Amino acid sequence: MLGVLLSIKRQCIKSEKQYKANFYLMVLAGIITNAASLGVPFILFHNIPSISGWSSNEIYLIMVYIIIAEGLNSVLFEGAWTIPEMVFSGKLDMLLIRPESPLLQILCYGVGIHGIGNLIFGIPALIYLQVTMNLTRPIDIMLSILSVICGTVICLSINLIFNSVAFWIDTGGSTSIPYAISNLIQYARYPITIYPLVMQIILCFVVPCAFMGMIPAMIITGKVSVIYALAVIMIAALFMRLAILVFNKGITKYESAGM
Repeated sequence: MLGVLLSIKRQCIKSEKQYKANFYLMVLAGIITNAASLGVPFILFHNIPSISGWSSNEIYLIMVYIIIAEGLNSVLFEGAWTIPEMVFSGKLDMLLIRPESPLLQILCYGVGIHGIGNLIFGIPALIYLQVTMNLTRPIDIMLSILSVICGTVICLSINLIFNSVAFWIDTGGSTSIPYAISNLIQYARYPITIYPLVMQIILCFVVPCAFMGMIPAMIITGKVSVIYALAVIMIAALFMRLAILVFNKGITKYESAGM
C-alpha cells in the first residue's frame, strides 16, 4: 500500500512540475511562510528570557515538529481535503466502483506543493536544533523520528475526521469547517500552558495538536519521562482509528451526486 502511495505521489509531483514557475513559487512560498513564522518567538525572546518556562530553542523545536508533520501531510495525504468537493460533485462514485480502497484512492489524490517547502525548511531546521541543543544521542534521534511519524498521523486524522463531515452536512463542496478546525494546529505551535484551561483540554484531547509538537518536545528535552512517548503513540493510533471509522461510516451515508 505504501509503495502504491509513493508511486502515485511521484507521478503527481512530475505532473505539477510541468508548470515549473508555479511549482517552484509554491515551494518557495512554503519555505518563506515557515521561516517567517519563527520570527514571532525570535522577536519575543529579545525582550523576555522564556515563555512559560520554555526557552527559544525549545519553542522552535515545537514549531518545527509541527511544520514537518504538516508538510508530510500536504505531500502524502493532501487528498483528504478533496472529500467535501468529491461528495458534493459525485466524483466519489468513480472511486467506489474501483477495486482499491476508496480511502487510499482519496489520500493519493493530488499533492500539496507548499508541503515540499515545509519539508525543505523543517528537516534541516530540526537537525540544526538537535545539534545545537545537544540532542544527538541515538535515543534522541529515534524519539524525533517517532514524533514526526505520530504527528503526521495525528494531523492526517484531524483532517480526515473533519473533512468527512461533508457526508452528513451539505457544505456545497466547501472546506471551511475542516479549515477552521485545522487552524487550531497553529495554536499548538506554542506551549499550550500559555492558554486558558479550556483551550489546553481542547488541544490535548479534542483536537490533539499538543501531541504533534509540545509533548514530543517535552519528551526529547527531558521535561517529562520518555514513557510519555507511549501516550503519543496511543493518541496517534486512537485518532487514526477514529478517523477511519468516521470515514467508513460516512461512506455508508453517501447518496451519490445530488445528495
